Amino acid sequence: MDKPNKKEEDFELEDSEDYKQSQAETYKDIVLQQFRRCTTEGSKEMTSGGLISRYINGQIVQLSLPNQKEIFYNSVTMLKTMLNSQIENHENIKDKIKDINEKYSNLKKKYPDMFNDELKELRGIITRTRDYNKAEQYRVQHNDIITNSKNGIEKLEFEQSQELLIALEQLLSELNYLEEGGAYG
Repeated sequence: MDKPNKKEEDFELEDSEDYKQSQAETYKDIVLQQFRRCTTEGSKEMTSGGLISRYINGQIVQLSLPNQKEIFYNSVTMLKTMLNSQIENHENIKDKIKDINEKYSNLKKKYPDMFNDELKELRGIITRTRDYNKAEQYRVQHNDIITNSKNGIEKLEFEQSQELLIALEQLLSELNYLEEGGAYG
């Protein structure tokens, strides 16, 4: 039987899953981790995601970029979900969140309607036009309008997430989660 190497005796390897489980985390710690994630994701460049092509080592490689706006939105939504029971107990925060959600819900409902008449007109022109090149130009315009509408809604969701994060930060402050030695100390 081989004698263990002294260096091997000094170190114990743990699987990353086991390491996380061995750390006793409180609900407050988990909430603060999610709050940190929101602030980290919110401070990144808000890319729309998708595929991009890059020239690497003499070859064109397609890379998939995450939709950073969606990641931020989802992070804030999860923090809000985690704090839902506390939100219910703080009327000022509950009212603020309700107002934010109503404001952006109304804006998101109106946004696509702003383009409906223009889209209907373009669809009619596309179907009536016999000239392929003209029809293609109108299709491009049509697709640009739809893309702009989607980008506008994404922008509204991002702004809504920012306002919700501010309200949730206020709640965390009221709960004394952000005291000295809390989230950052």
